[in-house]
Amino acid sequence: MSKYLKEISLLTVLALVLGLTFTFAAEELIPPTRTLEGRVELPGSLTVVSEPPDLEVSLDGSSIGRTPVWFKEVKPGPHTVRIGQEKTEVHVQPGKKMALSFFKDSFIDITKEEAVVEAPVPEVEKPREKEGAVRPPRPEEREDIIRFEQFINRNFDFF
Repeated sequence: MSKYLKEISLLTVLALVLGLTFTFAAEELIPPTRTLEGRVELPGSLTVVSEPPDLEVSLDGSSIGRTPVWFKEVKPGPHTVRIGQEKTEVHVQPGKKMALSFFKDSFIDITKEEAVVEAPVPEVEKPREKEGAVRPPRPEEREDIIRFEQFINRNFDFF
């Protein structure tokens, strides 16, 4: 009995020591190496077309070329786009494509909505059985085959 008490008391002391160790260790947590603050957002893209073509395009006061401008990488958020003498405000979404058209002194947002298209699931055609070909029996047919073989061999116990 005293042997068991010693083992129990040793286990109790060990648990107490480990518990205190973990308690003090929890106060000295290591700070995280990465946070969500300052994470980089995916850039968006801007396409600008116009009629007539070859008009000067500027984004937030900086020239980005002449129309057409294709897939210009842009920081997400609000921007001022100037085409020729006209300007407009646009909001670029992170990781999204935006398209802007300038026609008859008017801006037109021609961004395509990216729809989720589900591919049709093709119907699997069951292979046709060739005439005279032997196919393995289905599970529901297997019992009937066994009974038939027993009947033919006169080895049956179901009568």
